[in-house]
Amino acid sequence: MYKRQCSVFADRSLGILESITRYLKDEHRISYSQIARLLNRNPRTIWTAYKSAKRKSKKTVTDETSMTVPISIFRDEKLGPLEVITYWLKENAGMSYSNIARVLNRNPRTIWTSYNRAVQKRSNNA
Repeated sequence: MYKRQCSVFADRSLGILESITRYLKDEHRISYSQIARLLNRNPRTIWTAYKSAKRKSKKTVTDETSMTVPISIFRDEKLGPLEVITYWLKENAGMSYSNIARVLNRNPRTIWTSYNRAVQKRSNNA
């Protein structure tokens, strides 16, 4: 079903936050402060993530897939970006760990760990 990776996350040298920040900044021309508000993060964190992404990779981050993920899921400051997207894809999109790993260009064991950390953090905050 999910044979292709999401091109936003194709560059494995970038973290999830770096990929999202670079995508929003480069493709949608959104300011650092607007991205910070969307993701519920400090603008300095967004600026740092973007600069780090630009330094790590010269590739353009584009979205060529039909899969969409609501940006609002990243507002949960208790979870890291990888935990948030892994949890959302598992719970809301019903994807398997291997499919999530393929889409995010990550190791399935990393996805399993992220999901379980997210579940644990959410149960501790309930």
